[in-house]
Amino acid sequence: MENPMDTYRTLDLYEAAYLEENGERLLDVQVHAGGKRVEFIFPASAAAVAATYGQGQVNARSFSHTLRDLKIKMYAAKAAN
Repeated sequence: MENPMDTYRTLDLYEAAYLEENGERLLDVQVHAGGKRVEFIFPASAAAVAATYGQGQVNARSFSHTLRDLKIKMYAAKAAN
């Protein structure tokens, strides 16, 4: 795992999907608060893309597939915890 200072972290599933849709690579999914919170971890470069969240556009079908894939990863991380 990279140094936390070299990463961008979000608790927002939709923001994580937006970042992936814009080419950012998901590094890890971490579970916190007894499985109630999930944190998506990206390279620090994702911060620049995250600044456009809510203003940018993505393909709806691809975004829905990315959401589904992130949910699978999220539930797998919760199950492993």
